[in-house]
Amino acid sequence: MTYPPPPDQPPYAPPQYGQPYGQPQYEPPQPYGQPQYGQQPQYGQPPYGQAPLYAMPYGYPAAPQPRVAEPAVGWLLLGAAVLTMVSAALPWATVLGISVAGTRGDGKLTMFCGIVLAVMAVLVGVRQGRLWVPITACVFAIFVVLIALADIGDVSSVANNANRSIFGKDAVSVGAGLWLTLVAGLAALALSIVAIARRSVHSPS
Repeated sequence: MTYPPPPDQPPYAPPQYGQPYGQPQYEPPQPYGQPQYGQQPQYGQPPYGQAPLYAMPYGYPAAPQPRVAEPAVGWLLLGAAVLTMVSAALPWATVLGISVAGTRGDGKLTMFCGIVLAVMAVLVGVRQGRLWVPITACVFAIFVVLIALADIGDVSSVANNANRSIFGKDAVSVGAGLWLTLVAGLAALALSIVAIARRSVHSPS
């Protein structure tokens, strides 16, 4: 007949090999955060032998911010662009007292250049004037200047020939719109160069 073991005492178990009689088996504690052999790491815990994410080194360089032209230059450039478009509709020449608008000739080209200049100017004004924007404005401003100079030369040549004819002096003259086109083109060219030279880093908010 067997008797049950006394209360509050573990049942009898034979000791393991190499351990004293009656002493429970002892397992060494695992280091903190280290999974046991053959055990999958817990959620959010890096694999064994790998440094945690918070231990990653700092100091990675931030992405460089783009350099944009000064917005004030863009709004001034917009004024030059508007003057270019208005000048295209003004008289470019006067023949026997009759005004000839620029839109009847090369004024259509300067009108188109003025529209492109206005778009580039707005981009600069809203802090989107990266390098290609003022460069594009500079190219179209050069077109305006060249067209104005070429047409001034043509009208002046015709005027010189007309002055020696029976029509007399001042039969043909350069119109005010052509001179304003030249002034607007030179202003747009100068402002475009300033926009290229004066660029600063803009951090988007």
